[in-house]
Amino acid sequence: MWLVDNYKLFFLRVPKTGSHTIYRTFNGGIGYKGMHGTMGSVYKNDKNLYNEIVNTYQKYAVVRNPWSHAVSRYFHDIDCKRFNFNRQKTEEYKSFDDYISNKKYEAQEQTSFNDDKLIIDKWLRFENLSEELENICINNSIKYVKYELNKNKERENIFNYDYPSDYREMYKSDKTIEMVQNLSKNEIKKFNYKFNGI
Repeated sequence: MWLVDNYKLFFLRVPKTGSHTIYRTFNGGIGYKGMHGTMGSVYKNDKNLYNEIVNTYQKYAVVRNPWSHAVSRYFHDIDCKRFNFNRQKTEEYKSFDDYISNKKYEAQEQTSFNDDKLIIDKWLRFENLSEELENICINNSIKYVKYELNKNKERENIFNYDYPSDYREMYKSDKTIEMVQNLSKNEIKKFNYKFNGI
């Protein structure tokens, strides 16, 4: 999670939904507490902090088109620096379809909707994240500086795959589309996401 202590802002850190952009936006005011995790894990480890967040912070979480999220998560997981050949079976990751069919993908809702301690005031869409963060800054009298992710610095991955310009290029079968859909029912229902767009 990110806590912007000076302004009582809380951001749930759902993997691959703009955590680095949030950090860069509030770089000077971030009160860093922990890494990716759930509000339930905050409750378990520090009930006083959990109660403070619930009662005094503006609470935000970012949601992303699940099919786009799955592709981003795949490239994250096959990153050379993260992929541990001693623990991972390479063949389970050799293609995006294999990754999904071998149940290696962790949907967003594992960090958000499946948490019974989740309390969020406002959901931000990843697809409009810059505008959402700018509005939060304006509403809290924070100077906004747009953070541009350097896409040319994409990390190397174990298969030397190029990151697609359109996430839909990675889906070679309807079965893979349906599997991501089944794993992401909460995001799709609440935010009306479609495979072919927001």
